[in-house]
Amino acid sequence: MNSDVGEIFGSRAHEYDRYAKIQHTVASDLAGIMARALDFTPQEKVMDLGCGTGDLICCLRPYCHEPVFYGCDLSSDMLAEACLKISGIIPLTADFNQSDFLKGGKYDLIMSSFAFQWCRDLPCLFDYLSRSITPSGAVALALPVAGSLSELKESFAEIGYGGFINDFPAESLCTESLQRVFGGFYGEVRTYTVRYPSCRDILRSITRIGAAGRFSSGIVNECAENTETGGGTRLTPGIVKDLIRVYEKYSSADGGYEISYRVLFAVAGTFRKSFSDTGSVPAGRTDVAQAVNPR
Repeated sequence: MNSDVGEIFGSRAHEYDRYAKIQHTVASDLAGIMARALDFTPQEKVMDLGCGTGDLICCLRPYCHEPVFYGCDLSSDMLAEACLKISGIIPLTADFNQSDFLKGGKYDLIMSSFAFQWCRDLPCLFDYLSRSITPSGAVALALPVAGSLSELKESFAEIGYGGFINDFPAESLCTESLQRVFGGFYGEVRTYTVRYPSCRDILRSITRIGAAGRFSSGIVNECAENTETGGGTRLTPGIVKDLIRVYEKYSSADGGYEISYRVLFAVAGTFRKSFSDTGSVPAGRTDVAQAVNPR
């Protein structure tokens, strides 16, 4: 993660909650998984990495017993919004791509939702997190993995601009790293389908939460390399028009336009063993399709 990402997300902090519907749904689902998997005790130290405006903390709070919540984010503007929303949160402005960003702190629970896709080295981060929890602590996460936004990526590629959509982490990279670091974990992958009135609304929803940036600093890039000519180009109205034309094949029967996310949920460290008898992503699992209303 770099300063560009922090600046872009910070510029959208005031309207993030209005457009981050899939992020809220996933945060709520992760909170539910943690509530079933973990035994919460009073005064636990809970760190939310990439906390944004504090949505995951809000979702988890009803399940906890007077916890001490810490929120870590690259954007001070996002943290300011979180502090307005949640009383008593302890903010930390830091980049989880930097070494020892938690400065030796130990937490009973480190959690994160829709943030680790920005990490440059997930195996290294997981190793660091394993050393940043207490002996009875846990790490819980939800992050979009490869296959997310496939409709948008394929449509851009069809018109010669595949570089406008960055790659998400491979599921195997995440699960193998968790297995190596923690020696076992609970995991599942769910697929979420989000429907929008138009293709423009899909792009707008990504832009309005700050997930669009220059070259590799966003999920959708303002500039990309043309796969046919090799030259760089900006996301122009003409390219958007071509994108809308080819995106028609992803329209649903009710006239809406669909975009999907594949999200890996994982809990590692100390958790109720009855919660999972596999210790890893269950073999032969079935992805869960869930519709999310973006409005």
